[in-house]
Amino acid sequence: MLKKQYVRDLLDLTVTPDGTVVEAIGWIKSRRHHGRVAFLDVVDSTGTIQVVARIQSMSSDDYDAFVSTPVESAIRIMGTIVTRDDQREIMAETFEIIARDTLNLQPQPRAGFDIFDPKMAGHITANKAVYLREPHYMAILKFRAKVMRVVREWFELNGFLEFDAPILVLAPLYDDSTAMKIDVHGQDAFLTQCAGFFLEAATMAFERVYNMGPSFRGEESRSKRHLKEYWHIKAELAFGDRDDIIEIVENLLSHLYNRLPEECAEEMEYLGATLRPNDFQTPFPRITYEDAVAHVQAKGSDTVLGVGISSKDEEELAKLFDGPFWVMGIPRNVEPFPYVIDEENPTVTKVADLIAPRGYGELCGVAEKIFEPQMLDERMGEKGKLGDSRYDFVVDVHKAACVPHIAFGMGLERLLRWLLDIPHVRDTIPFPRSAGRNINH
Repeated sequence: MLKKQYVRDLLDLTVTPDGTVVEAIGWIKSRRHHGRVAFLDVVDSTGTIQVVARIQSMSSDDYDAFVSTPVESAIRIMGTIVTRDDQREIMAETFEIIARDTLNLQPQPRAGFDIFDPKMAGHITANKAVYLREPHYMAILKFRAKVMRVVREWFELNGFLEFDAPILVLAPLYDDSTAMKIDVHGQDAFLTQCAGFFLEAATMAFERVYNMGPSFRGEESRSKRHLKEYWHIKAELAFGDRDDIIEIVENLLSHLYNRLPEECAEEMEYLGATLRPNDFQTPFPRITYEDAVAHVQAKGSDTVLGVGISSKDEEELAKLFDGPFWVMGIPRNVEPFPYVIDEENPTVTKVADLIAPRGYGELCGVAEKIFEPQMLDERMGEKGKLGDSRYDFVVDVHKAACVPHIAFGMGLERLLRWLLDIPHVRDTIPFPRSAGRNINH
């Protein structure tokens, strides 16, 4: 039973002329019944079409099934397609049930409801395997897939090689306590926090590499922008500095701005999403970490030098700018060991964070990475990792003529949330793994 006709084909008069006998296979979205005439809205992955059944045009068994089969059931209908008042519809002749819905989940998955209502979050998450059919989620996930495709397109156009990094690792980027620990045949291991160590090694071979894959964090952050499992857009390249990697990220975002309105027009229209021109006016403005701290302190923040900027601080800083902005020079005691120390200000690293406006927070981090073995030893010592055999392969890469290299990391779900103006990051991924919630699937 290979499906050959999709709703999008049936809706297109040039593909399926009036009077054509067609087969519609899909799910019942809704039903209306008026005396001896009944109507179904039949939906598949490509759209919705109305099907009309008249009691005199079908067998009594088929008509009875047409008017009584539960919404969300999968069905097959044969009939003739016509156009009435510029609306295409199928005049049903036969009706067959492929699979009957017996779950009766409420709200009905295809009925259309406010998926962003915080009161619905627990119910939706627990039943996400079925609520993937909800039209808004379908649009978000289609948008997600297309964004990933456009990002890959940009990488390929700019000479990057896609490089697959392992998910099971021995050496976490941050402290062991922040990683998800697992047992692999008696050996302690972790789910990866970042592909950076492996991209760094690949950079010494291929010079420009990228990875798009899952990352895992063990922290119990309950903010609207954190997940325990998320997808990371990571890239590294040889021979460059922080200004270069900032320009690269800005070029990538400009590419998205130029391509998404065309590539994702249908999904963006359905979701009511538009890309704001001010969000993509590059180069983005910059503020030093020290100036940022001074500004938020003047506004009443208790943030002090040497600690990370809070989400409330980011919102206060965003008032200074019309769009995204870079915070330059993140403290060395905040950042993990692989990043270069600023020789002009040894209290900070050559790292910069891109902050999105309107409370969306950090979108991306960029960095110059350490290539000198002496600085690597110093930083590993600071972080308590010097002499830890799990990091021997990282040390070996730096001993084997490691060259200056730069990197960026961007959370895909944060990017999607910002692009679509979605309240919570959990709604940008099919099966969210959020702090404080059990894994249901």
